Amino acid sequence: MADWARNYGCEITSHERLWVVALNGEADVAAVPLIGAVLRILRPIADPLAVDLHAVTFIDSTMVSALAEPEPAPALLRPSGVARETLERCGAADQVGTVQVPVAGAQPHALVATDREGRVRDWNEAAVGLFGWQPWEALGRPIAAVGVCPTDEALANEISLAVGRGEAWDGEFDVLHRGGHMVHTRVREILLRDVAGRDAGLLRLCAPSFAGERLPQPM
Repeated sequence: MADWARNYGCEITSHERLWVVALNGEADVAAVPLIGAVLRILRPIADPLAVDLHAVTFIDSTMVSALAEPEPAPALLRPSGVARETLERCGAADQVGTVQVPVAGAQPHALVATDREGRVRDWNEAAVGLFGWQPWEALGRPIAAVGVCPTDEALANEISLAVGRGEAWDGEFDVLHRGGHMVHTRVREILLRDVAGRDAGLLRLCAPSFAGERLPQPM
């Protein structure tokens, strides 16, 4: 958990059907399970899907392979000098795309990963805004303590059990902000696996839901 918070980051924004995953820091083998899960959770609802590499300071061949796995593979945008060198060395330079990302109207999405015991493993910048907790405050704590409304604990447990069986979950859910107020969110949740393919926890993608707005349905 400390390595993720110190060395690496992943921010997700949606622009209607276009989704952009912005990687920053060290995109190495340790981050592959999480980024692979991010691409899996987005592929059914994103058209197109793009990965922004402009803030990447290191990327290895394992991560390059992971970025090519979803079908169709996401467009790789604005690779940093380091990223471009690795892409060329791995024969993936043709994956660099020219998708036009709208300047306005981006919707940030909170990304929260928990381990098998429900403790927070990963917490991006949008999660700070949605839940009110800084990463160093949330990491290692039970998700129920930093983001679940007490009245929805039973529903949260049902969702976790369903996702643990390999089912994706899409729906709406009330989360508890650190300030004490509830935020109605739209949520997509899937199983997170480690590098060996074993169950490692859950990955949740969520954003505030306004006027009944929902995540796009899988295509």
